[in-house]
Amino acid sequence: MPIRRVVDVLVVVLLVAVGALVPAGCSRSSSDDGSGRAKSATSATTAAPGALPPDGTAAMAQAYDDALRPLGWRVQRSEVEHRDTPPDFPTGDRHLSLYLRPTGTPTPADYVAGLASVPKLFLPDLFTRYASLLSFDVCLEPTAADAPEDEPRPVAQVLVQRDEALAFDWQSATPAAIVRGGLGRPNAFALTVAAELRQTPAWKAVSEAALAPA
Repeated sequence: MPIRRVVDVLVVVLLVAVGALVPAGCSRSSSDDGSGRAKSATSATTAAPGALPPDGTAAMAQAYDDALRPLGWRVQRSEVEHRDTPPDFPTGDRHLSLYLRPTGTPTPADYVAGLASVPKLFLPDLFTRYASLLSFDVCLEPTAADAPEDEPRPVAQVLVQRDEALAFDWQSATPAAIVRGGLGRPNAFALTVAAELRQTPAWKAVSEAALAPA
């Protein structure tokens, strides 16, 4: 999703504001391969130059909804955005934006848990699979009942560049590890959270635990 829109609709969580935040845990179980780690919707492969993820909502839903639904999410919108210079350059890098809606009625704890359970379905697999993908962000949106518009304000967003995605251990990450990775000094990737979630006890608990002095 374009960062300019996210800035308009989200409150970027700054480290100095973390004292006002707290935890959550998804009440839905993740897809598990017996190792305790959520299974990727697709197996990792080495991609040829120019390879890109499925473009468009229908293509991503077909590829990932079966893995997302046990976690309580489904693909709402998706787009591969061109980041070429100049714009008509034939094979430049790309950004994948992914927006997810809940399938049920999530609690704040479910959103916090989703910060860990959702990214591990896609990372680092997207970047090992698709050689021309430069960056990726995934947004957890409110329910249709709470925000019936087609493009509601996301509740939370994880944004990664290629090098960040490949360096971080997504598969064993807990919600606290995601908060630490997104808000620590230095941060390993970008984490953005809406004000309404930041004000919940669930988010405050996990962020305080994640960023407590060693």
